[in-house]
Amino acid sequence: MAHHVIKDQRSSEANRIGVKQTEVEKRKYTRVSVFVPISCVSLDNDSIPLDQNMGVIKDVSQTGVGIEATQDVRSEILNLTFIGLNNETVELKSRVVFSRVTSVGTFKVGVRLLGKSVEIENFLKKLVRYHHYMKNIKCVD
Repeated sequence: MAHHVIKDQRSSEANRIGVKQTEVEKRKYTRVSVFVPISCVSLDNDSIPLDQNMGVIKDVSQTGVGIEATQDVRSEILNLTFIGLNNETVELKSRVVFSRVTSVGTFKVGVRLLGKSVEIENFLKKLVRYHHYMKNIKCVD
């Protein structure tokens, strides 16, 4: 089996320390790690809710997010909702790209964000701001 190397800074570091890359990077945009609790509602073709699922957005790019969910999704379309800063409800529809069970029984779900580019950009800005705000909160005893 041939080994393909991802041509970016990560692969240079991997090659330097002797790690072989076995997968070609297909993503157009870089992923950024985040941790944002989210509600994922599966929708039917008429946008009628089928099921609600809870999860955490673990990574984000300019066009999609990676979610670790408690159960598998029931449709191709999900309505993603989180509570942003100032208790603002932030939501956007998405299309499921993949869903697979993890070794601990949760589900890794990759979705492409749907909507106008300004809506996607707004959703992502609020998501990243929320993540950074929560990351910087100091707990006082």
